[in-house]
Amino acid sequence: MYDDIFGQIIDQLTDENGIFVEEECLFFDYKADFPFSRSDDYFGGILRLICALHNTHGGVIVFGVHDTLRTGGHNKVIINIESFNAVLADRLSSRVECFYKKQEDGQGATIDLLLVPKRLAGMKPVVANKDFGTYKAGIYWYRPNHEVREINSRNLPFIFSERTYSTQHVDEYTGIEDASLPPSPSTLPSFVGRIELLGDLWEWLFVDRTVKKFLHGSGGSGKSTLAYEFASLIVENAKNITSKKGDKLDQVIWLSAKKKSLDTGSNKIVSNSNDFDDAKSLYEAILICSNLIEEDKYQHADIDVLLELLEKVFSVANILLIIDDIDTLITAGVDTGLDGLEQAIYLSRSFCKVLYTQRNLPSHSRGNAIEVPGFTLGEEYYDFLHKSCEYFKVPRPDDDYTQSIHELASGRPLIIEVIVGLRRRFPSYRDAIRAFEELPAGQEALVYMYDREYNFLEFQNSKNLLAALYLWERPVSFTELQVTLMLDENEISSIIGEVNEIFLSHHHSNEDETLYALNTVASHYVSKKCQQLPMYSRIKQRIQNTKGGQLPRLPEIEKLVHRVKYLLSNGEEDIASSVVFSESYDAKVLEHPDFLALQGKVAMSQQKPDLQLVRSCLEKASNINKISIGLFWEWLNFEELNEDANEYCQTICDRVIEGKGYRLSEKADFCAKKAQLLCKRALSYKSYSYAKEREAYVFSIKENLKGVNLTAKSRRPDLLRHHKYVKTSVYYLYNCAVENNDFGNFIKTLTEFIKDRYQCDAFSDFFKDNQRLILRDRMEFHNETIGMLQGLKTNVAKHTVSFNQETSNKNFVTVLERIIEELKSNAA
Repeated sequence: MYDDIFGQIIDQLTDENGIFVEEECLFFDYKADFPFSRSDDYFGGILRLICALHNTHGGVIVFGVHDTLRTGGHNKVIINIESFNAVLADRLSSRVECFYKKQEDGQGATIDLLLVPKRLAGMKPVVANKDFGTYKAGIYWYRPNHEVREINSRNLPFIFSERTYSTQHVDEYTGIEDASLPPSPSTLPSFVGRIELLGDLWEWLFVDRTVKKFLHGSGGSGKSTLAYEFASLIVENAKNITSKKGDKLDQVIWLSAKKKSLDTGSNKIVSNSNDFDDAKSLYEAILICSNLIEEDKYQHADIDVLLELLEKVFSVANILLIIDDIDTLITAGVDTGLDGLEQAIYLSRSFCKVLYTQRNLPSHSRGNAIEVPGFTLGEEYYDFLHKSCEYFKVPRPDDDYTQSIHELASGRPLIIEVIVGLRRRFPSYRDAIRAFEELPAGQEALVYMYDREYNFLEFQNSKNLLAALYLWERPVSFTELQVTLMLDENEISSIIGEVNEIFLSHHHSNEDETLYALNTVASHYVSKKCQQLPMYSRIKQRIQNTKGGQLPRLPEIEKLVHRVKYLLSNGEEDIASSVVFSESYDAKVLEHPDFLALQGKVAMSQQKPDLQLVRSCLEKASNINKISIGLFWEWLNFEELNEDANEYCQTICDRVIEGKGYRLSEKADFCAKKAQLLCKRALSYKSYSYAKEREAYVFSIKENLKGVNLTAKSRRPDLLRHHKYVKTSVYYLYNCAVENNDFGNFIKTLTEFIKDRYQCDAFSDFFKDNQRLILRDRMEFHNETIGMLQGLKTNVAKHTVSFNQETSNKNFVTVLERIIEELKSNAA
């Protein structure tokens, strides 16, 4: 179908001698070669050209035209259009189906023509989705003439329009005559960057079916400025742009709940005249701005009447509503009226949409949210910084301070403006940055960005978390926060979720564990606020204790220990409790592990002990520092009185086994205790779950084997005792397996321990001591059992680790051979 078109193109571009006389233009571009590589700069340039033509009017790339001779036929690369289109589908953000034709010119030279189609109106501009050489991904390109250029915010209306080409100049205003836009909230006279975000907004407005969209981001990130630029572009170009259904906007209404803003010139928080204070005043403001309903119909009307009137307005006019800083009402606990507003739009079945700006991510509408982050360290940031310097008439910072300003501001436009503005009052950027960090000049900006969110925090522990992150002075793990704040996993998760969007930055450890810290700007704010918290001194002391290693004993705690010991020996538990749980001690005492351990000991001594109080005190003590082995045994004995505490008792054992500062023999004893607890747990599964019963016995063996190894390393004389513990656990597992006709899994488990290089002398003792039992139980399955035992024997000879390996291996193999021979004899 394109043969005639391609032929006409060649005739138009060349003269009678086959020379390409026409210059490159809006629709045509000449290239000498079709790209052979799919990853170099030349291919990146072709990809960029295809994006530009597709985003504008479409066009033709003519391959094979010599740069200087202007003759055709010079392309040597064979073109496979199906393969090339497949590459485009992989490398571009949306599919671009190009058409290809090999055509001869008047002189018989072969010309390769690639037709790039025009992008449909309303579709988002196509971009490369990965870097190619020097050409970066995610950049919008278009072709206004014979050159390819990067799209800026002022080009977006044209790019999203139908892009009809005309050679005639039309002097007609294409915007909205009666738009209710206030003065721009931006300090700088020109808008900088944010092209991708603006593209997302254009696509939402004219392509997406969703009614609402949220711009969210930290204070000072530029949400209002972005929304205003978007609104301005719509107002100026509304008549040129239609939705997928052919609808055009009639009005753009801007309303703001913002009561305060920061003047970056004076660094002062100033009051604003907000447009509404609650749902009712929001609805009234929309009706007033629409100018479609008589005033007497909505004056003094209730909410339901106002919503009916709004539905009528939306049914006769296509309106873009922009509601700025809606979380001013949310954080004040005031009804925003958003649900009613959206319902009125849905019922009207019209082309009306709402764009909100707010600081926090909308938890109820995450899928309809666009984050407005600070500038990354790149061209947009440099452009914004330089324009700020021009506006405030100060010199540009050098490279070091350019990076320092970015780090301090976390790329946020508002902070960048504040620091650059301060440069007018100070002799250098070093002094301006110091003023921002230390003087009231910078504190106003911090109060503006964070005060509202900080005061609105639902949980007191959220503020304690911010204080802890400030005091740690480095990124910390989830577990470290649990220890510092003495909260459980769910509580830490909840408060991280509450402060995450505004205050935190995330890092990763070498083990790819998420670490948490305050972002740079928030750290300056929190440093001033956290010292007012009731728990500040205690959190500070906990962190100092955790950082400091072994803590010194305090004389005042030593006196308390002797006093409490005397009271308990005389049966005066109540008095002992009042002594240690008094709040009259300073943080140094209250957060010391010896004092916390004393509290736990007293709590256990009460006639009706508070189980949670006991756990809280002793967990805190052992989290901070080592507590005595005697107290651990006392704690275990106390917990075992509770029938449901088996798993918790195992965690107490783990505190010694995995802890620092305990002897190997002490760790071995707690391995044995944990194994005993696992055997008890296995018995509780016996009546209903063989799999869980078996698993518990396997873990019991593993803990006892760990105890054997620890005892051997400690060179203590009680190695034989721990061997017996292993043998007992193996015996329990054997009985469990036999009762469930699962001898194969029993042998498999022992084999896995042997392969894992555990010291397994106790296994040999088990088979030696229980030879008669095994022969009796497995007589009916002699052939199967012989095969299993021969496999075990092979692994014993190959893998067994022993403290006297040669003798042990020989003995174990001998025991197994004896059982195998007797099984064979009985079978015969």
